[in-house]
Formats: sequence, structure tokens, C-alpha cells
Amino acid sequence: HCYIGDPDVQVHNVNPQFWEERLRTITKNYDKVIMLGNSLGGTASLMYADLADEIISFDAVPYPKEHPVDCQVQHTLKNCQTPITMIAGDDDVVYAREIAELRGNIKVVHLSNKKHSEAVV
Repeated sequence: HCYIGDPDVQVHNVNPQFWEERLRTITKNYDKVIMLGNSLGGTASLMYADLADEIISFDAVPYPKEHPVDCQVQHTLKNCQTPITMIAGDDDVVYAREIAELRGNIKVVHLSNKKHSEAVV
């Protein structure tokens, strides 16, 4: 088991190649990689989905279209087939459904009456 945290929330502020190289170096040592993230971590798990065997994303935070983070999420998900489950409360379900439209094997679980980050509780 390996847990990678980003307490300074730098995954969205640092050059994406830095994180990709770092995550690739770590994940290559494991037979199976499951990325699990909540809020900004949920978005990060989508950014690097091609490095995992499965993604579970809680309340991923949307970025404006054309923002570098959104562009990377779109590019990664269009070019990999990693199974993804997006669990979203009412505040984030529209974004989860937009992401699911990128390809067929993204499952969206809507937890109604839950606000952002309550879906994880």
C-alpha cells in the first residue's frame, strides 16, 4: 500500500509534467494502482487517470474550459480507458456528468441532498 498526499495542494499549481513523472516513478512499483481523491484530489485523480488501473473520484472540482487543468483532464480521459467512478453530491453532479460524456466507461453516482465534500462522508 502507498498513500500519496498533497497537503499544500500544489498538484494544480506545479508543472503537470513534474507530477506525472513523480507519480509514474512511484506507481510503476505496484501491480495494481487505484487512485482515490476528494475535491481537488478527485480532480487530480482524473488528471493522471492513465497511471492507474481504477479511479474513484469524490466531488471533483471543475475548472473553467480552456484552463490547463481542465485541458489535461479532457486529454487524459479521452486517451485512456481506466475505469472511473465519480461520486458526486448535488453541487458537483453536473460536472461529473459532463466528464462521463467524454467516454463510455465512466460511472456517475449521484448522492442527492449532499453538498460538496459530503459525498465522502
